[in-house]
Amino acid sequence: MLRKIKQKGIIWFLKRVALEFRSPYYPASKKIVSFIRKFNFFSRHVTRVLPISKNDTLYIFYDLNVEPHTFDFAYFLVDAEIFAKKKNIKKLFLWIIPKVIESQADDDDYTKAVGHHSFSWRINNMLLPISGLHSLYSGYGVLPKGASINSYVKEGLVYPENFTDTYRPRLAEFIERRDTYQSNLFLGFSAPPQGKKYISEWVNSLNTDLSIISITLRQYGFDSSRNSNIQEWLKFADWLKERNYQPVFVPDTESCWNLDGKLAQHIIFKEPCWNLGLRMAFYEECALNYFYSNGCAAIAVLNKNVASIVMMPVIKESKNATETMNTMHDPAYDSRRLAFAQQNQWWSKDIDTFENLKNDFLAYEKLYLLK
Repeated sequence: MLRKIKQKGIIWFLKRVALEFRSPYYPASKKIVSFIRKFNFFSRHVTRVLPISKNDTLYIFYDLNVEPHTFDFAYFLVDAEIFAKKKNIKKLFLWIIPKVIESQADDDDYTKAVGHHSFSWRINNMLLPISGLHSLYSGYGVLPKGASINSYVKEGLVYPENFTDTYRPRLAEFIERRDTYQSNLFLGFSAPPQGKKYISEWVNSLNTDLSIISITLRQYGFDSSRNSNIQEWLKFADWLKERNYQPVFVPDTESCWNLDGKLAQHIIFKEPCWNLGLRMAFYEECALNYFYSNGCAAIAVLNKNVASIVMMPVIKESKNATETMNTMHDPAYDSRRLAFAQQNQWWSKDIDTFENLKNDFLAYEKLYLLK
């Protein structure tokens, strides 16, 4: 922290402190803010407690100044759905708060890797399409720069609870909401009918009766130590073909055009990179879907109609695939599944070697594919 203060100055530090109290990130900050709120300090001075909604809509706010422009947004929507059901509310209306860019000196490693120009793209081509796949979604708005949040909610409940201009709680860490997910009180995501129609036509065009096994690759400039081992996945795909399955590769959107030569002997399905309705319908169609340290695995594991093996190993060189993160996602029931997952939705801590891929598949095949 001292190094950052020297680099960015005292003004940056004061802004960071203010942000920490408005949107607590560290455990100690969360405890302090929670303690203060228990004595109604926030109710009188910081937040405006809103009455219970007279209609059937929950207004949900996703603040991109503190939350990521990533597939983690899917967990936020399910969190909001669970909250809405507890309040007997049947619809979600999304408000997106765009990220305010003050100085490139404030950029984190992720922003430096993807660039500011990607933010609006991800709102329109990732966050909003993900919303449309959720069963309770009813519409959205994007708040103008500098607009007061309070003026957009005249009455009714909001999520995160008590969200206002001066108090903006962050998306809970997975370990904090695992017990809630375990109760399985959510519907989650599903593919749109039109997407299913197009995918059905695409499958027919393959002219094959073989079960499709999808492999969604990670080939991304940010935290590249998490990227898929292409050679190992190719060995695995060749082995699947020998066992009379049809492997299909879905490339990382960020490297969609760069893998044709390496995967020339296999089907590469690029269209899901650019349309989330197609992506979701494709995953539902497949007999099994493989993910390796992918953000897009979120929409699969939160869809009860998607069979999957999600590989999330600890990677020493990674800043994100750490032991701490792995512990946060530790399966609650057994060594194979997350707390809320369906029986055919597996979680693996293995790295992507051919032997690991083969062994996981054989165990899965015995239970779910050889029927």
